[in-house]
Amino acid sequence: MEARRSDAKSEENTKDKLLTPFLEALGYGPDERTLEVGIRSLTLSRGWVDYVLLPEKRRMPWLMVEAKSFWDSRIWETNREQVLGYLRNYAFDIGADTPVSWLLLTNFREWHLLRLNDQTPFWSFTAQDLRDPDRAAEVYERLAREQVGRDRLLAFYTERQRETLGEQFLRDLKTWRVVLANGIQQRHPELSLEEIRGASRTILLRFLFIRLLENYGQETYYVLGSLYQSWSESFRSLPFVGRLQNKFRDTWATYNTELFAHDPFVDALEVPNEHLEMLVQLNPVPDESLSGILEGRLFGHRSVYNYNFTTLTQDILGVAYEQFLAHELGSVDISA
Repeated sequence: MEARRSDAKSEENTKDKLLTPFLEALGYGPDERTLEVGIRSLTLSRGWVDYVLLPEKRRMPWLMVEAKSFWDSRIWETNREQVLGYLRNYAFDIGADTPVSWLLLTNFREWHLLRLNDQTPFWSFTAQDLRDPDRAAEVYERLAREQVGRDRLLAFYTERQRETLGEQFLRDLKTWRVVLANGIQQRHPELSLEEIRGASRTILLRFLFIRLLENYGQETYYVLGSLYQSWSESFRSLPFVGRLQNKFRDTWATYNTELFAHDPFVDALEVPNEHLEMLVQLNPVPDESLSGILEGRLFGHRSVYNYNFTTLTQDILGVAYEQFLAHELGSVDISA
Protein backbone atom coordinates (compact mmCIF):
# COMPACT_ATOMS: atom_id res chain seq x y z
CA MET A 1 0.00 0.00 0.00
CA GLU A 2 2.89 2.35 0.77
CA ALA A 3 4.30 1.62 -2.67
CA ARG A 4 0.97 2.48 -4.32
CA ARG A 5 0.77 5.76 -2.40
CA SER A 6 4.34 6.56 -3.43
CA ASP A 7 3.55 5.81 -7.09
CA ALA A 8 0.43 7.97 -6.98
CA LYS A 9 2.35 10.83 -5.39
CA SER A 10 5.08 10.53 -8.01
CA GLU A 11 2.50 10.70 -10.80
CA GLU A 12 0.91 13.76 -9.21
CA ASN A 13 4.31 15.43 -8.97
CA THR A 14 4.93 14.67 -12.64
CA LYS A 15 1.64 16.30 -13.56
CA ASP A 16 1.99 19.31 -11.27
CA LYS A 17 5.67 20.10 -11.80
CA LEU A 18 6.24 19.05 -15.42
CA LEU A 19 3.17 18.23 -17.49
CA THR A 20 0.95 21.12 -16.46
CA PRO A 21 3.57 23.78 -17.32
CA PHE A 22 4.29 21.98 -20.59
CA LEU A 23 0.62 21.86 -21.56
CA GLU A 24 0.25 25.53 -20.67
CA ALA A 25 3.21 26.29 -22.96
CA LEU A 26 1.25 24.52 -25.72
CA GLY A 27 -1.69 26.81 -25.05
CA TYR A 28 -3.87 24.63 -22.83
CA GLY A 29 -4.89 26.73 -19.85
CA PRO A 30 -7.25 25.59 -17.07
CA ASP A 31 -10.27 26.05 -19.35
CA GLU A 32 -8.79 23.86 -22.09
CA ARG A 33 -7.75 20.86 -20.04
CA THR A 34 -10.02 18.68 -17.95
CA LEU A 35 -8.62 16.50 -15.16
CA GLU A 36 -9.44 12.88 -14.30
CA VAL A 37 -11.90 11.86 -17.01
CA GLY A 38 -13.73 8.58 -16.39
CA ILE A 39 -13.85 5.72 -18.87
CA ARG A 40 -16.55 3.12 -18.41
CA SER A 41 -15.08 -0.36 -18.33
CA LEU A 42 -16.77 -3.55 -19.36
CA THR A 43 -17.19 -4.56 -15.71
CA LEU A 44 -19.04 -1.28 -15.08
CA SER A 45 -16.22 0.06 -12.93
CA ARG A 46 -14.37 3.13 -14.12
CA GLY A 47 -10.84 3.75 -15.30
CA TRP A 48 -9.35 7.18 -15.59
CA VAL A 49 -7.18 9.18 -17.92
CA ASP A 50 -5.45 12.16 -16.36
CA TYR A 51 -6.44 14.89 -18.80
CA VAL A 52 -8.44 15.57 -21.89
CA LEU A 53 -7.39 18.58 -23.96
CA LEU A 54 -9.89 20.92 -25.61
CA PRO A 55 -9.25 23.18 -28.60
CA GLU A 56 -11.50 25.82 -27.01
CA LYS A 57 -13.41 26.22 -23.78
CA ARG A 58 -16.59 24.10 -23.77
CA ARG A 59 -15.68 22.48 -27.11
CA MET A 60 -15.37 18.74 -27.70
CA PRO A 61 -11.99 17.41 -26.50
CA TRP A 62 -9.51 16.23 -29.09
CA LEU A 63 -6.77 14.40 -27.12
CA MET A 64 -6.55 12.24 -23.99
CA VAL A 65 -3.43 12.30 -21.79
CA GLU A 66 -2.40 9.44 -19.51
CA ALA A 67 0.41 10.42 -17.12
CA LYS A 68 2.93 8.14 -15.41
CA SER A 69 5.69 8.75 -12.88
CA PHE A 70 8.75 10.58 -14.14
CA TRP A 71 10.91 7.79 -12.71
CA ASP A 72 9.20 5.00 -14.65
CA SER A 73 11.03 3.65 -17.67
CA ARG A 74 9.84 1.99 -20.89
CA ILE A 75 6.37 3.26 -20.12
CA TRP A 76 4.78 1.98 -23.35
CA GLU A 77 5.98 -1.58 -22.82
CA THR A 78 4.99 -1.47 -19.13
CA ASN A 79 1.55 0.07 -19.65
CA ARG A 80 0.58 -1.33 -23.04
CA GLU A 81 -2.26 -3.54 -21.80
CA GLN A 82 -3.69 -0.76 -19.62
CA VAL A 83 -3.66 1.74 -22.50
CA LEU A 84 -5.22 -0.66 -24.99
CA GLY A 85 -7.84 -1.47 -22.36
CA TYR A 86 -8.58 2.24 -22.00
CA LEU A 87 -9.06 2.56 -25.75
CA ARG A 88 -11.25 -0.55 -25.99
CA ASN A 89 -13.45 0.59 -23.10
CA TYR A 90 -13.59 4.13 -24.42
CA ALA A 91 -14.80 2.93 -27.83
CA PHE A 92 -17.64 1.11 -26.04
CA ASP A 93 -18.37 4.06 -23.76
CA ILE A 94 -18.55 6.77 -26.37
CA GLY A 95 -21.96 5.79 -27.75
CA ALA A 96 -23.27 8.27 -30.29
CA ASP A 97 -20.77 11.01 -29.37
CA THR A 98 -17.87 11.97 -31.61
CA PRO A 99 -14.86 10.04 -30.28
CA VAL A 100 -11.60 11.60 -29.14
CA SER A 101 -9.19 10.22 -31.72
CA TRP A 102 -5.83 10.52 -29.93
CA LEU A 103 -4.19 9.35 -26.70
CA LEU A 104 -0.86 10.58 -25.34
CA LEU A 105 1.03 8.42 -22.83
CA THR A 106 3.80 10.32 -21.07
CA ASN A 107 5.91 10.69 -17.96
CA PHE A 108 7.62 13.76 -19.46
CA ARG A 109 10.79 11.77 -20.13
CA GLU A 110 8.95 9.68 -22.73
CA TRP A 111 6.08 10.63 -25.02
CA HIS A 112 3.99 8.15 -27.04
CA LEU A 113 1.07 9.07 -29.33
CA LEU A 114 -1.61 6.57 -30.39
CA ARG A 115 -4.71 6.89 -32.49
CA LEU A 116 -7.90 5.36 -31.12
CA ASN A 117 -7.91 2.53 -33.66
CA ASP A 118 -4.23 1.56 -33.32
CA GLN A 119 -2.32 -0.91 -31.14
CA THR A 120 1.10 0.73 -31.14
CA PRO A 121 2.30 4.34 -30.97
CA PHE A 122 2.81 5.97 -34.35
CA TRP A 123 4.99 8.73 -32.88
CA SER A 124 7.35 8.64 -29.90
CA PHE A 125 9.89 11.15 -28.66
CA THR A 126 11.78 11.96 -25.47
CA ALA A 127 12.42 15.01 -23.32
CA GLN A 128 15.98 14.88 -24.64
CA ASP A 129 14.60 15.28 -28.18
CA LEU A 130 12.92 18.52 -27.13
CA ARG A 131 16.35 20.09 -26.61
CA ASP A 132 16.66 20.13 -30.40
CA PRO A 133 14.89 23.30 -31.66
CA ASP A 134 13.69 21.57 -34.83
CA ARG A 135 12.17 18.64 -32.92
CA ALA A 136 10.59 21.00 -30.42
CA ALA A 137 9.07 22.98 -33.30
CA GLU A 138 7.58 19.76 -34.74
CA VAL A 139 5.98 18.94 -31.39
CA TYR A 140 4.52 22.43 -31.15
CA GLU A 141 3.20 22.30 -34.71
CA ARG A 142 1.38 19.01 -34.14
CA LEU A 143 0.16 19.39 -30.55
CA ALA A 144 -0.27 23.10 -29.77
CA ARG A 145 -3.82 24.28 -29.18
CA GLU A 146 -3.61 26.94 -31.88
CA GLN A 147 -2.73 24.25 -34.42
CA VAL A 148 -5.61 21.85 -33.66
CA GLY A 149 -7.88 23.26 -36.35
CA ARG A 150 -5.21 22.75 -39.00
CA ASP A 151 -5.08 18.97 -38.42
CA ARG A 152 -1.28 18.87 -38.39
CA LEU A 153 -1.24 15.71 -36.27
CA LEU A 154 -3.67 13.93 -38.60
CA ALA A 155 -1.59 14.90 -41.64
CA PHE A 156 1.57 13.56 -39.96
CA TYR A 157 -0.20 10.35 -38.93
CA THR A 158 -1.58 9.78 -42.43
CA GLU A 159 1.85 10.22 -43.98
CA ARG A 160 3.45 7.81 -41.50
CA GLN A 161 0.80 5.18 -42.17
CA ARG A 162 0.64 5.46 -45.92
CA GLU A 163 3.56 3.18 -46.80
CA THR A 164 2.49 0.06 -44.87
CA LEU A 165 -1.27 0.52 -44.47
CA GLY A 166 -2.34 -1.14 -47.72
CA GLU A 167 -0.32 -4.32 -47.21
CA GLN A 168 -1.37 -4.59 -43.57
CA PHE A 169 -5.05 -4.09 -44.40
CA LEU A 170 -4.90 -6.79 -47.08
CA ARG A 171 -3.28 -9.25 -44.64
CA ASP A 172 -6.02 -8.57 -42.12
CA LEU A 173 -8.78 -8.91 -44.72
CA LYS A 174 -7.48 -12.39 -45.48
CA THR A 175 -7.22 -13.27 -41.77
CA TRP A 176 -10.78 -12.08 -41.09
CA ARG A 177 -12.07 -14.13 -43.99
CA VAL A 178 -10.26 -17.25 -42.78
CA VAL A 179 -11.66 -16.75 -39.25
CA LEU A 180 -15.21 -16.40 -40.62
CA ALA A 181 -14.80 -19.37 -42.96
CA ASN A 182 -13.62 -21.61 -40.15
CA GLY A 183 -16.51 -20.50 -37.96
CA ILE A 184 -19.00 -21.32 -40.71
CA GLN A 185 -17.36 -24.67 -41.39
CA GLN A 186 -17.40 -25.52 -37.68
CA ARG A 187 -21.17 -25.04 -37.48
CA HIS A 188 -21.94 -26.33 -41.01
CA PRO A 189 -19.49 -29.12 -41.95
CA GLU A 190 -21.85 -30.20 -44.71
CA LEU A 191 -21.16 -27.08 -46.80
CA SER A 192 -18.86 -27.10 -49.80
CA LEU A 193 -15.73 -24.98 -49.91
CA GLU A 194 -17.33 -22.79 -52.58
CA GLU A 195 -20.36 -22.11 -50.36
CA ILE A 196 -18.11 -21.21 -47.43
CA ARG A 197 -16.07 -18.89 -49.65
CA GLY A 198 -19.11 -16.97 -50.80
CA ALA A 199 -20.72 -16.69 -47.38
CA SER A 200 -17.57 -15.52 -45.58
CA ARG A 201 -16.98 -12.91 -48.29
CA THR A 202 -20.54 -11.55 -48.00
CA ILE A 203 -20.46 -11.28 -44.21
CA LEU A 204 -17.07 -9.58 -44.23
CA LEU A 205 -18.17 -7.05 -46.87
CA ARG A 206 -21.20 -6.23 -44.71
CA PHE A 207 -18.89 -5.46 -41.77
CA LEU A 208 -16.75 -3.19 -43.95
CA PHE A 209 -19.76 -1.37 -45.38
CA ILE A 210 -21.05 -0.60 -41.88
CA ARG A 211 -17.61 0.74 -40.91
CA LEU A 212 -17.71 3.06 -43.93
CA LEU A 213 -21.17 4.25 -42.89
CA GLU A 214 -19.78 5.02 -39.43
CA ASN A 215 -16.93 6.96 -40.98
CA TYR A 216 -19.37 9.20 -42.86
CA GLY A 217 -21.58 9.72 -39.81
CA GLN A 218 -24.44 7.58 -41.12
CA GLU A 219 -24.05 5.05 -38.31
CA THR A 220 -23.12 5.49 -34.67
CA TYR A 221 -19.41 4.95 -34.05
CA TYR A 222 -18.52 1.41 -32.85
CA VAL A 223 -22.04 0.18 -33.54
CA LEU A 224 -20.97 -3.44 -34.11
CA GLY A 225 -18.64 -3.51 -31.09
CA SER A 226 -21.33 -1.98 -28.88
CA LEU A 227 -23.85 -4.49 -30.18
CA TYR A 228 -21.49 -7.30 -29.17
CA GLN A 229 -20.93 -5.84 -25.73
CA SER A 230 -24.63 -5.36 -25.00
CA TRP A 231 -25.26 -8.93 -26.16
CA SER A 232 -22.42 -10.27 -23.95
CA GLU A 233 -23.86 -8.50 -20.89
CA SER A 234 -27.51 -9.48 -21.37
CA PHE A 235 -28.12 -12.14 -24.02
CA ARG A 236 -25.26 -14.64 -23.88
CA SER A 237 -27.70 -17.55 -23.75
CA LEU A 238 -28.52 -16.77 -27.39
CA PRO A 239 -26.00 -16.77 -30.26
CA PHE A 240 -24.63 -13.35 -31.17
CA VAL A 241 -25.14 -14.02 -34.87
CA GLY A 242 -28.88 -13.55 -34.32
CA ARG A 243 -28.36 -9.99 -33.07
CA LEU A 244 -26.00 -9.41 -35.95
CA GLN A 245 -28.54 -10.58 -38.52
CA ASN A 246 -31.08 -8.16 -37.02
CA LYS A 247 -28.56 -5.37 -37.55
CA PHE A 248 -28.02 -6.45 -41.14
CA ARG A 249 -31.79 -6.37 -41.76
CA ASP A 250 -32.03 -2.89 -40.24
CA THR A 251 -29.19 -1.73 -42.49
CA TRP A 252 -30.96 -3.09 -45.56
CA ALA A 253 -34.21 -1.37 -44.53
CA THR A 254 -32.39 1.96 -44.09
CA TYR A 255 -30.10 1.94 -47.12
CA ASN A 256 -31.77 -0.59 -49.46
CA THR A 257 -28.41 -1.84 -50.69
CA GLU A 258 -28.15 -5.22 -52.38
CA LEU A 259 -25.31 -6.30 -50.09
CA PHE A 260 -27.76 -6.50 -47.16
CA ALA A 261 -30.74 -7.84 -49.10
CA HIS A 262 -32.19 -11.00 -47.60
CA ASP A 263 -30.13 -14.04 -48.59
CA PRO A 264 -31.85 -17.24 -47.44
CA PHE A 265 -28.53 -19.09 -47.39
CA VAL A 266 -26.20 -16.54 -45.74
CA ASP A 267 -28.81 -15.22 -43.30
CA ALA A 268 -29.53 -18.70 -41.95
CA LEU A 269 -25.90 -19.52 -41.16
CA GLU A 270 -24.63 -19.94 -37.62
CA VAL A 271 -21.19 -18.57 -36.73
CA PRO A 272 -19.59 -19.14 -33.28
CA ASN A 273 -19.50 -16.10 -31.00
CA GLU A 274 -15.71 -16.18 -30.56
CA HIS A 275 -15.16 -16.02 -34.33
CA LEU A 276 -17.38 -12.95 -34.70
CA GLU A 277 -15.80 -11.25 -31.67
CA MET A 278 -12.45 -11.30 -33.50
CA LEU A 279 -13.89 -9.02 -36.18
CA VAL A 280 -16.00 -6.54 -34.20
CA GLN A 281 -14.07 -5.83 -30.98
CA LEU A 282 -11.37 -3.15 -30.86
CA ASN A 283 -8.02 -4.77 -29.95
CA PRO A 284 -9.48 -8.29 -29.88
CA VAL A 285 -7.95 -11.01 -27.72
CA PRO A 286 -8.83 -14.29 -29.46
CA ASP A 287 -10.26 -17.25 -27.65
CA GLU A 288 -7.68 -20.01 -27.25
CA SER A 289 -9.84 -22.26 -29.42
CA LEU A 290 -8.80 -20.09 -32.40
CA SER A 291 -5.11 -20.74 -31.85
CA GLY A 292 -4.89 -23.24 -34.70
CA ILE A 293 -6.50 -20.87 -37.20
CA LEU A 294 -4.21 -18.04 -36.14
CA GLU A 295 -1.04 -20.15 -36.19
CA GLY A 296 -0.69 -19.97 -32.42
CA ARG A 297 -0.62 -16.16 -32.31
CA LEU A 298 -3.11 -14.92 -29.70
CA PHE A 299 -1.96 -11.30 -29.31
CA GLY A 300 -1.53 -8.29 -31.56
CA HIS A 301 -4.58 -8.92 -33.73
CA ARG A 302 -6.64 -6.21 -35.39
CA SER A 303 -10.37 -6.10 -36.08
CA VAL A 304 -12.34 -3.87 -38.45
CA TYR A 305 -12.25 -1.31 -35.62
CA ASN A 306 -8.45 -1.17 -35.58
CA TYR A 307 -8.62 0.78 -38.83
CA ASN A 308 -9.54 4.40 -39.22
CA PHE A 309 -11.39 4.52 -42.50
CA THR A 310 -10.57 8.20 -42.95
CA THR A 311 -6.92 7.23 -43.52
CA LEU A 312 -7.77 4.24 -45.70
CA THR A 313 -7.83 6.20 -48.94
CA GLN A 314 -9.83 5.09 -51.97
CA ASP A 315 -6.59 3.96 -53.60
CA ILE A 316 -5.68 1.76 -50.63
CA LEU A 317 -9.19 0.34 -50.33
CA GLY A 318 -9.43 -0.26 -54.07
CA VAL A 319 -6.13 -2.10 -54.43
CA ALA A 320 -6.67 -4.13 -51.25
CA TYR A 321 -10.19 -5.05 -52.35
CA GLU A 322 -9.03 -6.21 -55.78
CA GLN A 323 -6.32 -8.38 -54.24
CA PHE A 324 -8.77 -9.64 -51.63
CA LEU A 325 -11.17 -10.76 -54.36
CA ALA A 326 -8.29 -12.57 -56.03
CA HIS A 327 -7.50 -14.40 -52.78
CA GLU A 328 -9.16 -17.81 -52.98
CA LEU A 329 -9.69 -19.71 -49.78
CA GLY A 330 -8.33 -23.20 -50.09
CA SER A 331 -8.96 -26.29 -48.02
CA VAL A 332 -5.64 -25.61 -46.28
CA ASP A 333 -7.21 -22.44 -44.76
CA ILE A 334 -10.09 -24.39 -43.22
CA SER A 335 -9.41 -26.37 -40.06
CA ALA A 336 -10.91 -29.80 -40.03
